[in-house]
Amino acid sequence: MSAVLTFSGIAVTIALTPSSQTSNASPDKPSQQVTVSLPLTSSGTAAPASQKAGPDFEVALEARANGQRFQPSVNVLPATGFQLRLLYKNSGDITENNVLMKLQLPEALTFLSGSTHLLNSNNPHGEPLSDGITGAGVNIGHYSPAANAIVIVSVVSLRNQDLACPLQFFTPTLSVETAYGTRSAGAEITLERSGC
Repeated sequence: MSAVLTFSGIAVTIALTPSSQTSNASPDKPSQQVTVSLPLTSSGTAAPASQKAGPDFEVALEARANGQRFQPSVNVLPATGFQLRLLYKNSGDITENNVLMKLQLPEALTFLSGSTHLLNSNNPHGEPLSDGITGAGVNIGHYSPAANAIVIVSVVSLRNQDLACPLQFFTPTLSVETAYGTRSAGAEITLERSGC
């Protein structure tokens, strides 16, 4: 059987048809056609399967308390310090410049001044950032396709006497803005008051 590749934009069509020149050809079988879409990068090469064609990015927000691993949902004791991890990844095939990251905290959580640190390929051990992350936001730089950034901040939960019984749930929110749009993510923080 013969295989024909036809390029049309970013689609690749593979047509499989019976050949009349081979001894096992079967004229009564219909032609088979399979269409495969391969996203192409701006240079015309096929993009990796995990990378989308055009601008795109992913964000996530996770928390860690009591030395545990970062996760989307954590339980925190009153008046306890813990960390939030803000994640950004360029999942498209276009460089995203001047990525802006903001963190909105509920009233039950207090941001610790001076605790913001950026980790990326240029700063693998962390670079201090301004406290603007909870205000107008901070510019975390430019990111080529598949590049990512992590920002770590520290916060403190409300005192026990300031909490309602028995449980309260709070959701800090991460917002990331690029020239191609805005994405948000949240983490669930559960505070449990003692003595209820």
